[in-house]
Amino acid sequence: MSLFIDAIFPPRCVSCDQRTEGFCDICRDTLLKMPLLGCRYCSDNPSTVDLLCRNCFRQVPDFDKVLSPCQYGGAIANAIIAAKHGGRHGNLFHIAKLITETYPEKPIDGTIVPVPIHWRTRLKRQYNQAEILARHLGNHWNMPVEATLTKTRNTGNQRGLNRFQRMENLRGALKARSSAPETVVLVDDVVTSGATAGEASRVLKAAGATRIIVVTGARVL
Repeated sequence: MSLFIDAIFPPRCVSCDQRTEGFCDICRDTLLKMPLLGCRYCSDNPSTVDLLCRNCFRQVPDFDKVLSPCQYGGAIANAIIAAKHGGRHGNLFHIAKLITETYPEKPIDGTIVPVPIHWRTRLKRQYNQAEILARHLGNHWNMPVEATLTKTRNTGNQRGLNRFQRMENLRGALKARSSAPETVVLVDDVVTSGATAGEASRVLKAAGATRIIVVTGARVL
């Protein structure tokens, strides 16, 4: 049956649509790895001798670390955008595979928590891309996945907003459904400014979490 389906709907590169599984060789070669000496909290470019970026130097975030296999742009951006806005949620399996190739072992013992989306967004999109990504990672790392967070206010599209505008826009939009696990792997598709990861981590810490590692498919630098 699988061969029959592949013959009718051949697998395509998640970025450029060439006939292949996952990322084609050309697109995979364009993926930019994260710098070895990124900010020790958010993985952005550091600006201090303590390996802190300007934002984390001013205010230490509520999460402990951001882990992403590559920088956002090009092939990974195409794959994420298609998964998020183009209905190609199958891309998330290959994005998760990219993450687990970079981090074969689970980053911490604990529970995976996906970043939530508002119910209106879910109704339109039919799925939460972070939730699907979290399930794939949970299967690989043998970790439980728990929807601890919910988004109670629709914050709209944050494209074009700077970090501080995003932080204000998100403030109070996320709530914990129950007490949070003590150690959390917080999963999202991409970290842009760190505002979403920061607000989600703040809510999780208030609900009882003590350590939070953020894992995403890519990081904007």
